[in-house]
Amino acid sequence: MMGFSKPSILPLICIVVSLVLVLLTFFLPWYSTGITGGDVEMNANIYLDRSEMKFLGQTVKSSNEGVDFIQNTMYLTIITFIVCIIALIGTMGFVIKSGFSDKMKKIGIAFGIITCIFAVITIIYYMSETINVISESSSTYFAISGQENIFTDIGFWWSEDIGGAHISAGPGFSWYFMIFSGILAFVSSVILIIKKEPKQTTPLSPSMESQAPPVSPPMQ
Repeated sequence: MMGFSKPSILPLICIVVSLVLVLLTFFLPWYSTGITGGDVEMNANIYLDRSEMKFLGQTVKSSNEGVDFIQNTMYLTIITFIVCIIALIGTMGFVIKSGFSDKMKKIGIAFGIITCIFAVITIIYYMSETINVISESSSTYFAISGQENIFTDIGFWWSEDIGGAHISAGPGFSWYFMIFSGILAFVSSVILIIKKEPKQTTPLSPSMESQAPPVSPPMQ
């Protein structure tokens, strides 16, 4: 019979939250840029499928189709999501004590670690490619305009004051969620590794108890 093991709930909670966080990265921004000060106020968010820019009370949307590094990030995110689902199935199979509990535990451990690996690859890839794109775009713009490039040492998080306006940019919720997702998937695997099945003792049946040897009375 299948039973529910309360001590094993923690790895299940970790992998469920990890899966939810990966799912949210499909709907929340990966990178945000804001301009404040002066007469200009603008906010731009980059998602996996689109980019949105809010300017003068209007929202302009554009598709990210054809932007290679964003498309690659989406593929990596999809893979991470699928692997995390498999890790969830394995962990759940261990928590719900089925006849395949040991095999499910190994699946949960292996795919939890793989989820963490793909999450790390995704966040590092997106960060490095974003920096490259910003650097190349700024170099092209300032070369055409004939002005000095002020973004030569730009990073993933950056801010600049230009003409009375403050420009700031950095990762959005999705990038951070992917980090936490990888951490939780790894924690889930670690808990499964150190979690040991309790040894179950089989109680004596009434027939076996009745067959127990009689106890001799003490000698006088």
